[in-house]
Amino acid sequence: MEITKGTIDCFFNEKGYGFLSDEAGIRRFFHIKDTTPGFRPESGCPVLFEAKNGKKGPSAAHVREDPEAVRPAHPKGRCFCPHCGTSIIPRLVLNIGTPVYSVCSFCGGIVADFRKPREDPRTKHISTKLSLLVILIAILLPLSKSSTLAIILEITILFMLISCYAIPWAFKMLLNR
Repeated sequence: MEITKGTIDCFFNEKGYGFLSDEAGIRRFFHIKDTTPGFRPESGCPVLFEAKNGKKGPSAAHVREDPEAVRPAHPKGRCFCPHCGTSIIPRLVLNIGTPVYSVCSFCGGIVADFRKPREDPRTKHISTKLSLLVILIAILLPLSKSSTLAIILEITILFMLISCYAIPWAFKMLLNR
């Protein structure tokens, strides 16, 4: 069977059936048994289905949500859960009156996270280390009069720069993959 794109015109939850229109404008009947498990049909939802002719006219089988289609914005403060795809009014989780995150009332998945991203503890004090290093350079460079001592001092400073800046930066890049 050929897979066709369409949009649900209406669905009656109490009766368990509805109608959808394909791209050619043909209105087709479908029953809740004709949908994939976990899919909850709603008006205006873009779907994929297999077109067939039933006893009473055009019908649809294997109705499922179209994953490539962009769903329209939902009225009345509703949105679609990114985990289960259900139309919901997200429930806010508060901490002392401040929103922390919102959750889906059906699957419990986090819909939106309002917490600020935490700073990586490994890179937290880099600016402090760098400012101390600059002060150390300013103090020690005038003291180095021989060229050997200056080279050792420069190598030490270079090693300190690498250890306090480049290595934590590399770890941060690896962790954010």
